[in-house]
Amino acid sequence: MGNKKFSLRKKWLDIVLVMVIILFVMFVFGYFAKGLYNKDFDLAACWAGVAAIASVSAAGLGNYYLDKKNKSGGGDA
Repeated sequence: MGNKKFSLRKKWLDIVLVMVIILFVMFVFGYFAKGLYNKDFDLAACWAGVAAIASVSAAGLGNYYLDKKNKSGGGDA
């Protein structure tokens, strides 16, 4: 297997996708619970979650772009 370490820096896109899937499932659950069982589920909270995930994604993409742009040749820091 080797000496592989779990790195959030390398897996951030996977983490964001999992958050989006969880948020989507919660949105669908809330939508149907509100429609079928007249539950009081604030759908605006899901949109706040979408905005939070989008801002995290934008920050991650910006960080990736800046790291890629400013990376020196030969692996020297």
